[in-house]
Amino acid sequence: MNQKLIFLFFSLLCLRMSYAQEKQLSFTLDEAIEYALENNKTVKNAKLDVEAAKKQKWETTTIGLPQINAKVDYQNWLKQGSAFLPAILLSDQLRQDLGLSINDQFPVVFGTKQTLNATATLSQLLFDGSYLVGLQSAKVFLEISKNAKEKTDLEVRKAVINAYGNVLLTEESLKIIKGNKVVLEKNLNETQKIYENGLTEEENVEQLQITLTQINNTFQNAIRLKDISYKMLNITLGIDLNSKVQLKDSLESLTNQNITLSLLNAHDNIENTIEYKIAKNDKRAKELLLKLEKSKALPQLSAFINGGYSGNNQKFDFLNSKQKWFGSSLVGVNLNIPIFSSLGRSAATQRAKINLEKSQTNLTEIEQQIQLKIESAKSNYQFAIEQYINAKNNLYLAQSIEHKNQLKYSEGIATSFELRQAQTQLYASQQAYLKSMLNIITSKVELELVLNKITQNNKTITDETLNNTTNTEEIRALKKKILLANKKASQKSEFKKTTISKQENDTILIDKKTLDNETKPIKKFTGSVIKKEKTKLIVRSIKGVENGLYLIAGVFSKMKNLTHFIDKLTTNGLNPKYFYNPNRKLYYVYLKKYTVLAAIERAKKTKFNNQYFDNTWILSIQN
Repeated sequence: MNQKLIFLFFSLLCLRMSYAQEKQLSFTLDEAIEYALENNKTVKNAKLDVEAAKKQKWETTTIGLPQINAKVDYQNWLKQGSAFLPAILLSDQLRQDLGLSINDQFPVVFGTKQTLNATATLSQLLFDGSYLVGLQSAKVFLEISKNAKEKTDLEVRKAVINAYGNVLLTEESLKIIKGNKVVLEKNLNETQKIYENGLTEEENVEQLQITLTQINNTFQNAIRLKDISYKMLNITLGIDLNSKVQLKDSLESLTNQNITLSLLNAHDNIENTIEYKIAKNDKRAKELLLKLEKSKALPQLSAFINGGYSGNNQKFDFLNSKQKWFGSSLVGVNLNIPIFSSLGRSAATQRAKINLEKSQTNLTEIEQQIQLKIESAKSNYQFAIEQYINAKNNLYLAQSIEHKNQLKYSEGIATSFELRQAQTQLYASQQAYLKSMLNIITSKVELELVLNKITQNNKTITDETLNNTTNTEEIRALKKKILLANKKASQKSEFKKTTISKQENDTILIDKKTLDNETKPIKKFTGSVIKKEKTKLIVRSIKGVENGLYLIAGVFSKMKNLTHFIDKLTTNGLNPKYFYNPNRKLYYVYLKKYTVLAAIERAKKTKFNNQYFDNTWILSIQN
């Protein structure tokens, strides 16, 4: 029983740990940047490089500080060497005992078999020109590492913003494509039914099928891009590739936050840019290298003092308290004076001067390049804002054009090819608008990267914030465009696709029985019998409008457009009239009312006796 409880406990613990691991992370853009600056792999390595530079600086500093070293030598002769002395040194009796004459030599072993020496030495560098240069170089190296860390932070920030923006772009693209796909499927379904009832041509169905196929392909590709963009963001943030991440910001809100016109007039402080700092430190490093080569001609002075003890014994008995130790001590100074190097030092010094001159030239060139980058980045940022305004306005126009073509198509005065062109233009405008928003975000971060100036993205663009930005005439004109676009945006949603009302989108869906009734002969007409296979009429029942055949020149939903159109026709010598359809809330402008089919067909074919050359269509009113 206890084993089962233990097993159940560990199972629940594992499930809880698994749930914690799968917990979804959520970030705003600022939170994502902050998280990446702590967890990104490249940033971590840059931090380690700075720490390594600090250690190297201290390592260089310690060269000029006191150094204490201890040394212990232990020697054990496996076979001691012998020295030969003249036998004359021995007594006569001893020579006789050894069998040596006065001119012979005898071997003698000096010292003990085992020896132990312990020495401690204190040394101090008194003067070395290269050491002084080394201290300065260590500081410069630390600054270079800090500059590299700063540049890495900026690059990672840029990468996070780009990856975050790409995710939002794919998300918004999917929403728009999905909405377009629903509308297009509805149009295709209705057109297919109309075709089955013989009221439209097969080409209209095929045109819509082509558009739907393209939309489906684009939709599937967007799904794949969404997965890739999320993985790219995860890598940039420094988390697992397949982690679930939720983004709190929207593409539209980030776009508004990143429209900062003050950046276009930001002071071009080149010395504050990271590229200039790196180039400046490189020049400083070349100056120190020149100093180093010159310092090699200076003398080197150091002092030392040491002391030690020696012990001798025939066996290893040095730890015995009776062991005798003999002390020694020494103090000294070392002076190394370079005298002649066969002009080697002179050549090295000249080479260092050449490298310093090159670094000065590079610094001047980098200053000009940075100035050009700043101007280019400002231009790109301003162009991105202008492109965003134009894309927003173009989207409104494309929506309006597509809406009108939907009305015309539903009334039979526009072909499916014209509708497909309008839809394709709308889809392109939607993508251009999304990309223009992303371009604002990316171009701003490019400008901030060049200027090494980070602005806060916590303000929404309003009339007040724009008016508080004092700039040139060109910037003021840009402000007016933004304010105008924002006023339009307050009335319409950029992403909401203009929909047709139920009455306006009431496409004629006619079953076989209705088709027979609407295409049967019109008895009150004195002309030919209307045959289904010869003439296909759009039939309406509108109260208050006389029965007959009307040659329609235009359909309008707004009175001002209707008035303008009638005035135009009247100016051209025509006598147009109109009636109102309350069911569809549309105004129909007709050139003339007929009772004979042949007559109205002839008028349509002859462009109303060569008086009206735009498209017309026939509407039959049967109440």
